[in-house]
Amino acid sequence: LRCSQCKMARYCSATCQVLQAWPGHKRECPCLKSVLPRVPTDSVRLAARLIFA
Repeated sequence: LRCSQCKMARYCSATCQVLQAWPGHKRECPCLKSVLPRVPTDSVRLAARLIFA
């Protein structure tokens, strides 16, 4: 399953999305959506998560 908004995050199931992954992705999703189609690298995304956690 992919996030229906940003199309970047992937989930193994709807349950995983709701219970585990979505709370963390919720903040990142609007940012990713706003920069499409120029998607940041995984390294940049990781750095942003560490800085803004």
